Amino acid sequence: MTAGPGMSSAGDAPVLLSGLGAIAHRYAGFIVDVWGVLHDGVRAYDPARDALRRLRAAGAPVCLISNAPRSAAAVAARLVALGIGADCYDHLLTSGQATIDALSDAQEPELAALGRRYYFMGPADTRSLLDGLGYSAVVDPSRATFILNTGSEPGTDLAHYETALRTCARRALPMICANPDLFVRIGAQQVMCAGAIARRYAALGGSVRYYGKPHPAIYRHALALMACAPGAVLALGDGLETDIAGARTLGIDAGLVLGGLNADCLGRRGGEEPARDRLQARFDRSGHRPDYIIPYLRW
Repeated sequence: MTAGPGMSSAGDAPVLLSGLGAIAHRYAGFIVDVWGVLHDGVRAYDPARDALRRLRAAGAPVCLISNAPRSAAAVAARLVALGIGADCYDHLLTSGQATIDALSDAQEPELAALGRRYYFMGPADTRSLLDGLGYSAVVDPSRATFILNTGSEPGTDLAHYETALRTCARRALPMICANPDLFVRIGAQQVMCAGAIARRYAALGGSVRYYGKPHPAIYRHALALMACAPGAVLALGDGLETDIAGARTLGIDAGLVLGGLNADCLGRRGGEEPARDRLQARFDRSGHRPDYIIPYLRW
């Protein structure tokens, strides 16, 4: 990949930033992750909210992309409840909405062949994702024609789903994954997401179709909404295998926000100098490296 405005190539060490103010002028638009960057599921981050408002005041469009397995309207309402209003962004895309849009149309042969009965795997508050689209949930995998995977139920781990996944794999049921994230932090707790379940299903030989980051379609949608070329955009997120991987695949510069999934890479006692050896190990393990690292999203 050719180095863009971030002046970093795949072999360079990421540039450490204290805030966005130093580089914001280099970009015409911004793609921003939601959970772990703007809030932790419990509270919004005031500096992040301020940074978004400053970007928009400078004339740069901001597109939020969330891997939440919920409609865009539901995520927008949740953001308002946390104090993140429409004045903080221009566009909002979610993996859940991408799933809804794809299955409501279902003109692709692969989607048309799914059938209309799905075995649901996920928390109760996402069970209604496909309501009104002509699909029905079944409790017995033997009666299903595909799997809808929105994530893990509270208090469960991957072993909880093993029997059902093996049953579905034997029947060669295709899986729709409405949240490619592996994990998310809710407050101080790390919770397994749909992507971890989908990864296990693929390891069992199952077929998985993903909606959301890091897959290109949602980024292309964001670029079209912002009317920006990939090289003129900076993407910010806390996930190496989603936010960073997805952005760099399309030639979009990427900044890793450490305060979310990688909060343990920040210094102790509130220090913000990252533990570079630990970060490097994660870059090596994931195969993805950002152009920038920033402790938290702020100006």
